Amino acid sequence: MTDTIEKMLRRHAKLQAELVAIGGALPPRPATQSGLSESVADTFGESLAYIPELKNWVVWDGSRWAVDQSGQIIQVAKLVCRACASKAESDLPSWKAWRSLEASGKLTGAVAIAATDPRFVRRLGEFDSDPWSLNTAHGLVNLKSGEIHNNEAGDFCINLAGAAPDFDTEPLAFVQFIREIADGREDLAGWIIARMAIALTGDCSLQDLEIRVGAGANGKSVLASVQSALMGDYCWTAPPELLMDSNRRGGPSPELLNLRGRRLVLVGESGEGDRLDLSLVKRLTGSDSITARALFSNVMATFEPQAKFVLSTNHAPRLARVDFAIRRRVRLVPFNRRFEGASRDPHILRKLLEERHAIMGMLVRGAQAYAASMAMPPCAEIDAASGEYLDSEDFIAQWIDACARLEQAAQTLSGDLYKSFTAWAEREGRKPWTAQAFGRALSERGIEAVKPGGQAYREGIVLR
Repeated sequence: MTDTIEKMLRRHAKLQAELVAIGGALPPRPATQSGLSESVADTFGESLAYIPELKNWVVWDGSRWAVDQSGQIIQVAKLVCRACASKAESDLPSWKAWRSLEASGKLTGAVAIAATDPRFVRRLGEFDSDPWSLNTAHGLVNLKSGEIHNNEAGDFCINLAGAAPDFDTEPLAFVQFIREIADGREDLAGWIIARMAIALTGDCSLQDLEIRVGAGANGKSVLASVQSALMGDYCWTAPPELLMDSNRRGGPSPELLNLRGRRLVLVGESGEGDRLDLSLVKRLTGSDSITARALFSNVMATFEPQAKFVLSTNHAPRLARVDFAIRRRVRLVPFNRRFEGASRDPHILRKLLEERHAIMGMLVRGAQAYAASMAMPPCAEIDAASGEYLDSEDFIAQWIDACARLEQAAQTLSGDLYKSFTAWAEREGRKPWTAQAFGRALSERGIEAVKPGGQAYREGIVLR
């Protein structure tokens, strides 16, 4: 961050080369904390901003608004204070007053006042808000047209991708790598590349969760490392607990605040037997705004979701229930190829990262294609693998197969159905659901509750 501040100071036209030059350009302000705050705004009003939801400052460094993680804003205030003191050298009382403001407590107070100045305050939602723009060190990429224009402060980008697109070079090693991890299946290889391209965008209309499953030495980790390097700040590598079922409460949600501005969330390896938090998966892959707050903060941040989620695991997670919403969301990607012996290239990650700009060029073209069609290419293997996985986790469907059959005109007492279900679950060594959860699951399948003669029945099902 120090480098960022120094870059800003070198770029700022008002500074020239010496602190005295700052003082000469500043309008007169009183030698108070408030006056110092105003002098900081006079000098750096276009290069600094304060974001209340983050309780932090950001600095325009020529490519993006970089978050001040180490409190360098205090050093900026000190520089301005010294410039004001230099300007007041001929007025001893004023000079002493300015020099006294260099005490750390007074500098902190001046910065706190500046954090309320409208010239500095920017809401979190103003940053990284365009889902079809990607900020890179070489410019802002329009993901619909492929055009690149110069980085500008007014684009309000905090994030910076890890690569800029090279449209003139073909990423040969990358293309070969994808073919190999797809085990030669062209539709699967195309699907994986299309997903990587869509991850560049902030569009979340697919509303799904990609689960990459396979034993070790199959390319999953290398692929994730390449994506993380390409995406830079747009990617977050999250712990598996983010998506797994736990005893969450309504306290601070810093892990959700980490999703702001992210377009790809790579979730780490889940343990065998871990269960997905289905309500959270539905929430995070939906279109509703996300509200979160940081630790020790009472400021709520609300932002539009942009993240696509990828869970890489050796063991597909367990699902407490499989309803229509989950069937629509889960995309299981099989990684069946194993790289051992002569087929394993220990330098593959380095080779792929050397192509990162060419890979980015290919993916930007893919994002353009997605913007035109707003659809993923079909992949029969993923459809089949997803269906098989979901069927294996569908508790109710398994009970129906074992103990009942669907008949349109049939009616069966709800109590009898639930008794059959609980007995079957116990025989299978699984914990039965509550009667309410069981009833909801039946309704989701179109097996509706009816009450002929005042008794509770379910229509469309009969016990074997």
